[in-house]
Amino acid sequence: MSLAEVRKILHITGRLCVDPTDISDSSQFPYGGTALGVTRDAEIRFGIKTSLVYAEEFATPVEAVYTGDTALFAFVIRDLDNDALAAVFPNTATGSVSGDKVIEGRVSGAGENRAGYKMSDQSVKLLFAPRVEKTDPTAGSTTFIPLDEQPMVLIRKAVPLVEETSMLQLSIKAEIGVGVVFQAIPDSSGRLYDVGKRGDLTL
Repeated sequence: MSLAEVRKILHITGRLCVDPTDISDSSQFPYGGTALGVTRDAEIRFGIKTSLVYAEEFATPVEAVYTGDTALFAFVIRDLDNDALAAVFPNTATGSVSGDKVIEGRVSGAGENRAGYKMSDQSVKLLFAPRVEKTDPTAGSTTFIPLDEQPMVLIRKAVPLVEETSMLQLSIKAEIGVGVVFQAIPDSSGRLYDVGKRGDLTL
């Protein structure tokens, strides 16, 4: 067991991207994927479930059984980033004048996703990458980050869910702040997520 070291206490800032293709040390954000604009309050909620096994004769728990994960990744969108809006909302369109995304609330219409639409059709590989402002390779190598102390979070198959209580703060006093949740569902190999240093993770 390693000794306790105060310098290993982490305060992590980072950025989000979807569908990265290369997270090797020679690659930089967004790692071949698409960045999701400016975000805050990112967190992974493991949702690890357990169940207690009781002994009737003792009327007390004698075992605990792991019963699965319902992991999700939550964050707040701080700007109206086109890629973030397209990734999150069930219906968006490209503005004919600005070229920016328009959020559409629809119950019907040609090409619109109606009630009953499977949000898994919009699933992505979601990556939280610690912010390390190093843009020059380490001397004598092609590595951009020589020491990766902060963990990455990789959601293998993430289904976007705008939080039902989300709202646009239309006020000079507060950011617009759209709350977003990505639900982790199993990929084709039964994987939900990985949390670890970049060199230890594979896509």
